[in-house]
Amino acid sequence: MPKLVYFLPCDRVIVSQEQTISLITLIENVILNIPEEKEAELPDDAIVPKEWNAISSYRWEPDDLGKEYEQRVSLTLENDRISTDSIEKIPREDGKFSSRVIIQSQAFPIKPQGEAVLRLAIREVGQENWQVIAEYKIAINRVDKTA
Repeated sequence: MPKLVYFLPCDRVIVSQEQTISLITLIENVILNIPEEKEAELPDDAIVPKEWNAISSYRWEPDDLGKEYEQRVSLTLENDRISTDSIEKIPREDGKFSSRVIIQSQAFPIKPQGEAVLRLAIREVGQENWQVIAEYKIAINRVDKTA
């Protein structure tokens, strides 16, 4: 199974012509400026338009030759609702020792407040069970700047 090098959420990922990457603004928390009385009016699955990315990088092991793997990225909220769920094959190029996958999303959940967990799971293509290999916690908080 490929070895995870890193897994991070960020606002933007820039890939240069040389295939080097820059991560812009790591996401550790989301702070909302919503008055308390307005927050109660929001539906339980409220989202805001916000482009963000999750990037993962893998290093291939010798016994991975001839095998295909896929990853699953999910964002689970405090109420156990899964807001994001994306499955992608992990690309592998001949002669390359590493691969990366960039997941793009166009919206971010804003309710409920609390701790969201971004999970990364992997499995060999054709297998049934996923193996969670990383978790990244993101705080979702409301700040009322009108008070």
